[in-house]
Amino acid sequence: MRRVNDLLDQTLKRLRLGERVHAHGAIAQWAATVGPQVASHARALEVAGTTLHVQVDHSVWLAQLRLLAPVILEQINARLGAGTITDLDLRIGNTPPPRAPEPPAASPREEFPRLSPEEAREIDRAIAEVPDPTLRALLRDLREKQGTT
Repeated sequence: MRRVNDLLDQTLKRLRLGERVHAHGAIAQWAATVGPQVASHARALEVAGTTLHVQVDHSVWLAQLRLLAPVILEQINARLGAGTITDLDLRIGNTPPPRAPEPPAASPREEFPRLSPEEAREIDRAIAEVPDPTLRALLRDLREKQGTT
């Protein structure tokens, strides 16, 4: 049987999604990178290529973040790897706090067969070896949705 992380790595490489998934860690780690005060006034919205798009709630914060952009980029890349994010696109806009994820809609569908306890443990061990914490968390969520018998 092939290891889940090997299959995942091969699939991400084949679809050339690995770098994009990795770069999106900048959004997930925005608040931890800039701190709660800045995060309450500026929210990372999306990554396009190597540019992180950030919405800021006031022109004063926009000016401050433009001055701090080199430091912020350095901190982001220290977390994600050199060159992952090379530019910040800062724009003024309404920055409500991030919404909590909506609970999944109740659905009677069962697309995948349930895992045996042994299969679940083997997958959990493989997921634990994935070095990227964001990807590891996504894989755990996906594995939990599949459930066990």
